[in-house]
Amino acid sequence: MIKTITITQFKREPLPTKSEQQQIWQYTWQIKDEKQHFRQISARIVFNIAEQTSSFQAEYVREMPLVDALLRHPVGTTFTIDFTEFNQKHCYDSRAPYKLGTELPSEHTLLFPAKEKQQHLQIEVHGFI
Repeated sequence: MIKTITITQFKREPLPTKSEQQQIWQYTWQIKDEKQHFRQISARIVFNIAEQTSSFQAEYVREMPLVDALLRHPVGTTFTIDFTEFNQKHCYDSRAPYKLGTELPSEHTLLFPAKEKQQHLQIEVHGFI
């Protein structure tokens, strides 16, 4: 799966540590994909005493390659990332919300169905980013 990502916002916050030899930060990025969907990606970044990244852990393991790429790009950057190798290595299936051959309805048609069709759609909202 290949995605095009734009970094729209970034923030970081220090987290408490038990050692003076390292610092831990919570990094949070807001990104937008090629379909103009916004998401928030979080990770914990560990810096050694020389203030170099020594390790990082994405909030969700599946996002590890994305966090690795995000660490290398500043806000406003657009880049392409290929998840294919990572997904195959970790046996992740492709996530397709619609069956192949089914066209994704536009946001406009979901919110304002055409009058001649008189369709009523029920949409369940689980939360907002």
